[in-house]
Amino acid sequence: MFLKRRSGLLSSRRIKAQRRLRAIRLALVLFICILLGGSFIWLSRQPHVQISNVIIEGVVSLTEENVQKEIESELKGYTWFVFPNRNIFFHPKEAIKDRVLNAFPEISDVTLKRRGFRALTAEVQERAPIALWCGEHEQISFIAHDEPLCYFLDESGVIFQYAPRPSTTSFFEFYSAKPETKIRRGSLREEPLGMQFLPKDDFPKLMDFKEALERLGIHPRKLVISSEDNYEFILENDIRIIFSPHNDFQLLLGNINAALQTSAVTREDLADKTPDLQYLDLRFQKKVYYKFR
Repeated sequence: MFLKRRSGLLSSRRIKAQRRLRAIRLALVLFICILLGGSFIWLSRQPHVQISNVIIEGVVSLTEENVQKEIESELKGYTWFVFPNRNIFFHPKEAIKDRVLNAFPEISDVTLKRRGFRALTAEVQERAPIALWCGEHEQISFIAHDEPLCYFLDESGVIFQYAPRPSTTSFFEFYSAKPETKIRRGSLREEPLGMQFLPKDDFPKLMDFKEALERLGIHPRKLVISSEDNYEFILENDIRIIFSPHNDFQLLLGNINAALQTSAVTREDLADKTPDLQYLDLRFQKKVYYKFR
């Protein structure tokens, strides 16, 4: 019986010793983690790894100072209340990119790169204008100095910048109701800037259709969208070419080409500066309707 008591006592002491050892190990691990974490935080705040210079590359119509200002705004403060946003390794890339794109619809993309340990380079890609969006009606409203209120469109159909006149008179013009789709939900600019004029895949097809008409000797100067099924190209001499965007554009081109091979409608009718021809209607499969004055 004495042996049993002694054995139980030794077992109890051994358990207590093991518990004490585990507690010491845990405390040591926590101490090392805190030491390493504190050292890491301390290193992340050292001046030699803080961004002191923001370099902007690729701007054309914008100013470097304005883009730089937006980036500097995102470099203030801390991530998780611990790591400075100005740290060259931990700066919030996605937040910076979002802020720049939301502030400037003129910019389609921005790439951030480290330059050493103290400089951050932002390479921006600006949208290039290929056409104008001028509001809902052909008889557009005017602003100061009798200038029509139009905006630049890029190759994907994004409205991105006010277009001053008369320097933009050579651009093709679109007229439609104000678009409802924003390219970015967090856009900081007033509508219609940053709006998608037409679905991204549809706009290039429409521009290709226009260029194909030009190769046939037909030169539209504007397009009016009166409804989702009714589009009208307006030629230089005000002749209208009516079509639906749901039609096969290649079929429409074939129909026009076939119609021009007849004596009913000629290329001269379409090119006449004072035309008797009022319109061509392409909305019906394999048929071209037309009307003379």
